[in-house]
Amino acid sequence: MVVVVSAVGCARKPAHSPEALTRDEAVIHARSRAEVAPVTYAFASLDAREVSSRAHRGKPVVMAFVATGDIVGQAVVNYLVAMAKNDSDKVHYAVVALHSAREKAIVEAYAGALQIPFPVAMSDVSVMNGGPFGPMAAVPTLVVIDEEGRVVWSHTGMATAQQIRSHMPLVR
Repeated sequence: MVVVVSAVGCARKPAHSPEALTRDEAVIHARSRAEVAPVTYAFASLDAREVSSRAHRGKPVVMAFVATGDIVGQAVVNYLVAMAKNDSDKVHYAVVALHSAREKAIVEAYAGALQIPFPVAMSDVSVMNGGPFGPMAAVPTLVVIDEEGRVVWSHTGMATAQQIRSHMPLVR
């Protein structure tokens, strides 16, 4: 299992310069691909579209962990919805709402209101304390996974489409 540390959002300098990465992101960036093991995950989808490492294998994945009442998370999801219009055939997108199963109707309303075209799943907040992606500091947290299932970027807080895309393997 891979432990990923999250970085709080900050202004970015040009990609690939040492100053462009926060300290925590640099730890992830510095690892060679061979050192990072694929991560295994499965979340309870609202519909028949599976949100799991098995279903996502073979394409990059952009996954957002959100809470329905968080306005920053809504902004991030809006970026992902726009991005998916351009490259959903090349990238798996997913939203994981951190709510209990009894709040499924709230998550369904959230997905409908934001017109999310890709899978939306649920997991309770315990995933933030050390689930498959390690501890998460807050929501929203974005995770970008390469086509072989390795985490290549994790970010907590606001991230623009350009920032997200700059970390997406094979889709630039």
